[in-house]
Amino acid sequence: MTSISSYSQYQRMQNETLRLQREQATLHAQASSGKVGTAIGDLGVEARRTLNIRAVTDQLQTYKDNIAGVTLYASVMDTALSRMGDLLNDLRNEYSKMSSDLSADRATGIPDTTFLNELGKRGLEEMQNLLNTKVEGRYVFAGNDIHNPPVPDVNGLYAAFQAEMSANLPIAVTPSQQGYMITNLKSYIGLPNQTLASLNVLTLPPQAYLGGAGTSGLYSTSLQQTGGGALIARVDVDRQISYGLRADAPVIQDMMRALATAATITCPPGNVEGYKAVLRDGFDATKSAITGVSNEVGRLGITRRQIQDLDTKHDHVTTTLKLALGDVEDVDMAEVATKLQQSNTALEATYRIIASMKSLSLVNFLS
Repeated sequence: MTSISSYSQYQRMQNETLRLQREQATLHAQASSGKVGTAIGDLGVEARRTLNIRAVTDQLQTYKDNIAGVTLYASVMDTALSRMGDLLNDLRNEYSKMSSDLSADRATGIPDTTFLNELGKRGLEEMQNLLNTKVEGRYVFAGNDIHNPPVPDVNGLYAAFQAEMSANLPIAVTPSQQGYMITNLKSYIGLPNQTLASLNVLTLPPQAYLGGAGTSGLYSTSLQQTGGGALIARVDVDRQISYGLRADAPVIQDMMRALATAATITCPPGNVEGYKAVLRDGFDATKSAITGVSNEVGRLGITRRQIQDLDTKHDHVTTTLKLALGDVEDVDMAEVATKLQQSNTALEATYRIIASMKSLSLVNFLS
């Protein structure tokens, strides 16, 4: 004997219909986005795995961003160092010419340093511009003091060398006096601008000219007083690199001394030997700087190569992680399409059953 469906049976059919509707909405969303869900909770037991993968991927992206920053700095620095190398080669050629021909002005027997002086002055000005190069608002040669120009002024250095040359080169006639004068010239790198013209450097020890009060020196306050700090970047989980060349590096000091000597040297009448000694020191400083710049370019190239290799490694790892993340978060579109078809069929069936149940009455069950 057939019985009439109860209210509870009807409710079960309604609940099943709602469940199928929710399932179908989820399947439609998956088919549209290609993802399991829009929230971490939708991943169920795989949620922890996807969080771990995303954390590692984000960390790798941070390393890649750091590498991109170092690469940009290194590229700009490499261009600047290349130009410094050109300046040094020109300076070396002129020093060599002046050293081999000490009778350029045959009428007086005094070498004509006009071209060497102009080359030195222009070189100092260009070096200031190169050392104050900025990338994205940050000074490249300033170490970690990226917001202050490392070489705010070269006039103080020029004035110091000019005062030294004028006051003491004429009287630096013995080898010891010449050596003492050259030592004092070396001490001027970074010297604050003070009453340089009034100082008699042959009667005071070199350390008397280091430090002390004064206005801006050759280098910024950070480089002059605290030495600044190297730029450091984390490029891998267990590796950080120190990179860049600071404006107060020995190679730059040699270059600035060679340029300042070239800009201010003249041959005083009666002291050709003193002139030759200072000229030779400028020439030696130039050759030392050429070697130093070449070495810095080489080190910079090694650093760039190393971080490029790391960047490639990070790319490979990131690709692997993204594939793993896809296994967790992405859906099988063919499987979704099959489930969607099955869901449609089941939902249509429940609709038909509910519709037929609503149309039944007691008459349908009377014999």
